[in-house]
Amino acid sequence: MKYWQKLVFVLLSLLASAVQAEHSLPMIEDKTTYQTQVIWSDVTIPWGMVQLANGQILATETFR
Repeated sequence: MKYWQKLVFVLLSLLASAVQAEHSLPMIEDKTTYQTQVIWSDVTIPWGMVQLANGQILATETFR
């Protein structure tokens, strides 16, 4: 693809996403109450968290 064809493609993609954003569904207010609990207080940079099949939670952190 030539440079100008790539540029046109990118611009059309941006235009399409802007049009889609105008017609997105309205936000529905969630009236559910949640309870929070600290499970790992000394984490510095949380990286990922997943719930395992047995209900346990596996959490990881990263270091810089």
